[in-house]
Amino acid sequence: MAKKKMASELRKKQILNVAVRLFSQKGFSGTKTKEIAKKAGISEAMIFRYFDKKEKLYSAIINEKIGDGEKKETFFPIEAAEKKEDLKVFEMIALQLIEENEKDSAFMRLLLFSALEKHKLSEIFIQNYMLQLFMLFSNYIKKRIKDNAFIKVNPEIAVRGFIGMILHYIITQEIFGGKELMRFSKEDVATTFAAIFLSGIKK
Repeated sequence: MAKKKMASELRKKQILNVAVRLFSQKGFSGTKTKEIAKKAGISEAMIFRYFDKKEKLYSAIINEKIGDGEKKETFFPIEAAEKKEDLKVFEMIALQLIEENEKDSAFMRLLLFSALEKHKLSEIFIQNYMLQLFMLFSNYIKKRIKDNAFIKVNPEIAVRGFIGMILHYIITQEIFGGKELMRFSKEDVATTFAAIFLSGIKK
């Protein structure tokens, strides 16, 4: 029974990996379940055995990538936040986002396709992950404003501004081939962006 369950989990993971790769290359409308089955070396019926609806396949991809919502706190440096180490907080968030993309750049392409095609997957990702990250981050900025350490700004907008810097860098490097023209240390990028942002928000 244990071997059967393990084989089932491996097959499910294989389907997800193939689906992510194809969706990130051709988009959702351009990828059919038959093609996923062919690339995975299985029948189309096998896919529907694990995912009877396409929506379940999309949700499973998100769960696989962000740990079903459990992984979100690893993106927020709680210890540094409790110590009020502002530079470290911003550095670590930037570094972790860059590192996650380096591990799996196909996922960024997948999200871009889903947004452009107004696909439900991008909505699932925002609801299950990004909103929680924004909330944790904006709450930290609110606390630092109360501490009189930061100037009075709209925390939600400030968070989007900082995350926007990181996402622009990732998209430029990974999607538009920026890393082929110029390579930077991810640590240097994280520190530079954090320092620039803090220079505008700190009192």
